[in-house]
Amino acid sequence: MKKSFVFPGQGSQKVGMAEALLSIEGSRERFATASELLGRDLLAICQGESGRGDGPDDLNDTRNTQPALFVTESLLVDNLIAQGREAELLAGHSLGELVALYAAGVFDLETGLNLMKTRSELMAKAGGGAMTAVIGFDRSELTERVAASEGVHIANDNSDAQVVLSGQPDALESICSNLR
Repeated sequence: MKKSFVFPGQGSQKVGMAEALLSIEGSRERFATASELLGRDLLAICQGESGRGDGPDDLNDTRNTQPALFVTESLLVDNLIAQGREAELLAGHSLGELVALYAAGVFDLETGLNLMKTRSELMAKAGGGAMTAVIGFDRSELTERVAASEGVHIANDNSDAQVVLSGQPDALESICSNLR
C-alpha cells in the first residue's frame, strides 16, 4: 500500500493548533526561527496569546496564517519522516502545495519560511478584496445569494459543505452575515 501525505491550505488554521506539537523536539526553536524572520511571536499568535500592538497578531491575518501553517505542517512531516513514515505521494491544496514541496525535499526549511513570508505579505498587499471559507451552510441559499450579489464569487468549490468565497469585503460580509 502506498502512503501519501496531503497538506491543507489556508482556512485549516485554528487557535491552539500548535499545542500538541510542542512536545516534538525542536518545535519551539522552529517557531522562534519563524518569529525572528517575521518580527512577531508566531507561537503566541498560534496560541491566541498575542495582541501586543506590534504588528498583525491575529491568526487569521494571512501574514500569520500562512507561516503558522507552514511551520505546523513542516513539524508534522519532519516528525513522520523521523519515525520512518515517508510518503510515496505528496499533494497540497493552495499553501499546502508548498508544504508538499518541502516534504519532497525540493527546498529546505529556511527557503520554505522565506517563501511563506513573501507569499503571505504579497497576498496581504493585494488589497481591495477578501476571501472567506464558508462551512455548514445551505447550498441553495448560498448559490442564490452569490448569483444576486455584485462582486462576490465562489473561488474554491471544495465540497457541498465547504466553499471559499472571494470578492469585495462589504459584499462578502453581507452574504455571510445573513447566511444560514
